[in-house]
Amino acid sequence: MPRTIRVQVPQVSDNPDGFNVILNFYNQMLASSNTIALDFRQTTFIEQHTINLTLALMYRLYKLNRLGTTIWPDRSNPIIGHLNNIGFTRLPMNLRNASFGQQQTFQVYRHRNDRQLSDFLKDLWLGEKRWNASPALQTYIISKLLEIFLNGLEHSDSPLGIIVCAQFYPKLRELKLNVLDIGIGIPNNVRRYKMDESMTAEEALDWAFVSGNTTIKKGSLPRGIGLDLFSQLMRVNEGHLDLISNEGYLIFRGSEKSYSELKSGFQGTMFHLVIKCDDAYYKLQGEA
Repeated sequence: MPRTIRVQVPQVSDNPDGFNVILNFYNQMLASSNTIALDFRQTTFIEQHTINLTLALMYRLYKLNRLGTTIWPDRSNPIIGHLNNIGFTRLPMNLRNASFGQQQTFQVYRHRNDRQLSDFLKDLWLGEKRWNASPALQTYIISKLLEIFLNGLEHSDSPLGIIVCAQFYPKLRELKLNVLDIGIGIPNNVRRYKMDESMTAEEALDWAFVSGNTTIKKGSLPRGIGLDLFSQLMRVNEGHLDLISNEGYLIFRGSEKSYSELKSGFQGTMFHLVIKCDDAYYKLQGEA
């Protein structure tokens, strides 16, 4: 008979080492035959990727009937207010949308709603005067981020839909956005679409993010996410972007792009974007 074990949720930053730690934790918990009781009592901070992956882990353990009673911090720990606000203390029975005032917001989307998704990005994430960019560039950024959202909703076959956690850090002057699904994964989806199991994860990710490439066509207008916009933005903004799917991991740091293979892989896709809100004014090429 499976026994129940208590496991402390890791505290990690949003860098390659941190992503590998939390992904290994996620996969180890799923591979265990034990009932898992997640312990948040030592948690003093929690990043967007950890929030999303922990929710996905709780959902999958719940479906496997291996989710134990979660151990929450006491009232003296300030993180408990945040966990309460986003509905974590009522998971997995009560998945809901909530927000941390004007700084952080957490959403779960199961169905496509372009207006709702667009309003989330425009009003709750970018907000007013957070990032000094032209209206045209902001609109273009939102349109490309919508493709990330819709990829998770329409292409991934994710049973949980997409999980989105966004935050504005006033002191650091950074905008962070994490989008996660637990579906088939981009490389696996591209391999299936192109009927080519020999494609590496790197080749599949590169193909998927060429503007116009897509595994689903709407009428005569194929959609593609197009990573070129984000790579250009990271170069001039000195922000960073992490894209994790199956065994593939694309990393953008400023003007540098790198790729690595994940040892344990991830069944799904995670998109993590950080934009610097500095004093520069950003606009599209060709704008006056």
